[in-house]
Amino acid sequence: MDHNLALLAHLDELVVRGRPLLIGLSRKSFIGKVLGDDSPALREWPTVALTAVARLQGVLLHRVHAVRDNRDALRMAEAVLGGGLPGINDPS
Repeated sequence: MDHNLALLAHLDELVVRGRPLLIGLSRKSFIGKVLGDDSPALREWPTVALTAVARLQGVLLHRVHAVRDNRDALRMAEAVLGGGLPGINDPS
């Protein structure tokens, strides 16, 4: 758990210019450990939060289960960043 949190705190250091970074945080067990509840169903919203945090650190590719919720989090992150990625800010 500590290793995962340390990596998440420094994702920006893993981003290589011109190369997209892929992250797969969806429903991971370390989320349940942080929250003190191991139920996978309760890991969805923390996953959405982590998706936004990861995007703000430069991560461009996200493997998730709840696509719509995470897409909306990415739209908000892009709005904060003042930019946009093709398909992310397009209303659909």
